[in-house]
Amino acid sequence: MWHALFVEPVLNLLIAIQSFMPGNDLGLAILVFTIIVRMLMWPLIKKQIHQTRIMQKVTPEINAIRKKAKGSKDRATMERVNKETMEVYKKHGISPFSSIGTLIIQLPLFLAIYSAVKIAFQGTSNISSMLYTPVKNLTYVSNVLSGAIKPVTTFADWANLAYKPFSNNEVYVPVLIIALVSILLQYFQVKQTMPKKKQNIEDPNEKLANATPYIMVILFGWISLSVAGAISFYLGAGALVAIFQQYYLISKEKEEDIKVEASKPLVKVTTEQAEKKKAKVTKSTSTKNKTTAKKKAPAKKASPKKTSPKSKKK
Repeated sequence: MWHALFVEPVLNLLIAIQSFMPGNDLGLAILVFTIIVRMLMWPLIKKQIHQTRIMQKVTPEINAIRKKAKGSKDRATMERVNKETMEVYKKHGISPFSSIGTLIIQLPLFLAIYSAVKIAFQGTSNISSMLYTPVKNLTYVSNVLSGAIKPVTTFADWANLAYKPFSNNEVYVPVLIIALVSILLQYFQVKQTMPKKKQNIEDPNEKLANATPYIMVILFGWISLSVAGAISFYLGAGALVAIFQQYYLISKEKEEDIKVEASKPLVKVTTEQAEKKKAKVTKSTSTKNKTTAKKKAPAKKASPKKTSPKSKKK
């Protein structure tokens, strides 16, 4: 059941692609296969990036709610906090389990590729029983099955992807380089979608959420160093394609944010300092206006001196 639903389709698609690659290059076939898979997952990836961006925006609001129950073990308080948190998710259209959808698809796919590559390297007898008739009729495949040529397991005639980086106390440098590059690409893929690092994060849930992607990088890094080069090449190719997809989608999200902000009515926000400065300017202007008014006011005419009767007699 597992082989029929997952392993055989993956194996047939991969070998069919390889038969059309220059020199039947296995590395190029894996790269093209990865691009096809990632493009088929585009709607799911787009939704995941959108959800991640919204989650980053509402994190302060969620943290403020969780602070209310900080250190509290009261059941009623915890239920109230969970209810308020879910209301925030609902208000912003967030699905807390949106990222699981991508993982649910990627994990079986990774296991199917692992199984397909393992079968392919075990010999042509195992491959023949799992290939579909149209794939068997391809020139490269028919030549391999007949024994006319050996199956191509190399990338650019440089690295044999059937080998592991460490095997029989020996180091196979080309595949080791591929594994290390794969780990580096996976790290950048995770880093690209993570929020800017905050200092003094106290919320254990937020700490765990920030650490989980890096734990996954360590896990898949260990896998890359332990399996055949074809698997680590697939992981690296997947991370590389994901980086380009995420860059495009994040750029689009930022453009949408700018448009939304531009469409909002302009609200003038004045600080206390600005208010004091404004009051000072108003007071200074008022004083200046009073001084000017005094200068412009007409001078009062001096009233004529009244002469006393005595002075008239004289």
